[in-house]
Amino acid sequence: EFFWWVWIFFDMGTSLAFVKYFAELRTRDPDGAMHAVQFFSWWQILTGALQVTFVSLLGLFIIPHTEYALFSDLIALYGLTQWPGIFFTLAYFFQAAQRYDYYQALDLLQNRFLVVVGPVPFVLLGRSWGASHPQFGEALGAMYGLAVGQNVIGVVVLIVSYGFYRRLGVPAWPLFLANFGRKTVVPILRFGWKAMVAGVLYRIGNAVEVVVLTALLLSYSESIGIKSLLEYNFYFIFRFLAGWSDPAIAAFSEAHAAGKQSLVRYYAARYLQWAYLYVTIIFSFMVALAPLFIRRALDARWSAAAPLVVAACIRGLFLPPALVFDSLQKGAGQPGRNAIVLTVEQLCRLGFLFVLVPRYQVSGAFLAMAFALAIKCVFVWYMCNRSVVRLSVPWRSVLLAPVLAGALNFTIWRGVAIALDGASRGVVVAAMILSAIMSFPLCFLFMGVVGGAEPRALAELREGARMASVFAPVARVLAWLTLQGARASLLRPTFPQALGEAAETEAREIEAMHAAAVAAQAPQTPQPPT
Repeated sequence: EFFWWVWIFFDMGTSLAFVKYFAELRTRDPDGAMHAVQFFSWWQILTGALQVTFVSLLGLFIIPHTEYALFSDLIALYGLTQWPGIFFTLAYFFQAAQRYDYYQALDLLQNRFLVVVGPVPFVLLGRSWGASHPQFGEALGAMYGLAVGQNVIGVVVLIVSYGFYRRLGVPAWPLFLANFGRKTVVPILRFGWKAMVAGVLYRIGNAVEVVVLTALLLSYSESIGIKSLLEYNFYFIFRFLAGWSDPAIAAFSEAHAAGKQSLVRYYAARYLQWAYLYVTIIFSFMVALAPLFIRRALDARWSAAAPLVVAACIRGLFLPPALVFDSLQKGAGQPGRNAIVLTVEQLCRLGFLFVLVPRYQVSGAFLAMAFALAIKCVFVWYMCNRSVVRLSVPWRSVLLAPVLAGALNFTIWRGVAIALDGASRGVVVAAMILSAIMSFPLCFLFMGVVGGAEPRALAELREGARMASVFAPVARVLAWLTLQGARASLLRPTFPQALGEAAETEAREIEAMHAAAVAAQAPQTPQPPT
């Protein structure tokens, strides 16, 4: 937790700023876009060296004289995760270049899989080493293994991302040249420090929340245990949406910088539509089966968490506008306004905690987060509508259709939960896993049935499946199921055709701008004499 503050300070928001400016410049100034990549690469390399130095000095000279002296070696070892600072450079490049297929694969590999599984063999090796060296001990050996595992994760992600980059057929060395100057550095740092402040405000809000809950929860240990169970074993799946909405920054930045307002509106509507489908998929099967899973598959002491599943998950339904409009603000070059929105959310959350937790305890904490997120949605909508673009969202296609698809999915799995009441632990676990897998194809099918997929959306799903590369087989199945549902549609799709046509025209104009910029950079072939 301490080092999170160090890493975010030294990053100075450059990872976000680089994505924004590369996407903005690549259609009209390819050299400037490449300079943004180069500055980001060198910033990470140089600040990584500073971070390793700073953390090593702490571990060698400061920490040994404190009550945390036991961890001095561990701190110095953990600091090495910031060197050479380029482990995730290519992953950010894929996000900036809108190669979302590669970026999503790396995001899932790093943040959803390796962060959990990657350190395990090194933790086991560390425990074995610690057990054979009693002066260190098994527990400290395990922590050493965890630190080493973090470094190995970075190396693995770099190797995999370089493999993806090779598929582009372009050399990697230009990304690490140093051709940038003040014209590149100043805008990135001006943008980045505001984004850094927004991240710090969010973290401060979380820290204060812990203090407030410590003071207001009557049975702190039991309540925090239940809250952690619901947060880190159930609600965490909603957070995957952030990995799919953050890349929208590049798309919004490119369209907004080119003055393509219809395209910005269309992006906002489409991102909201599929984001709502995702959260309703998760909410529907989670609310239907998670209470049964807690009662039948977990230890009896956790049974008090079962009635709180709805309260814990309901704030997930407010994530789509919160995350999409966050990305819109950042893509439009307004990180300062985004920091204001985040501050309002944190203040509302703390206020609701003081009101609701004394009376409703853990459920009050969940409701406080949901109410604060709902207020943020309204506030960020107002600010985007006022200062970025006049939004046009067809709510029947964007909100109603995903909700209806989720309701149909909930009905199915609620029936399964009722039928399995009293079943064995193994059967309940199998049902929970099956619902998590099958809810996605079912809801894409239902999305077509309830009129949420007009011909343009179906065409985009087919094109997206063709471009998905790593996830192409799954994407093709989901696109096909949506088409079958649309053929048996019970409701007529209402997504405005005029908005789609205007957005497509503007997208073609951006493509032409990009092609012209690339052609202008190409060396001229000498003409033979006549």
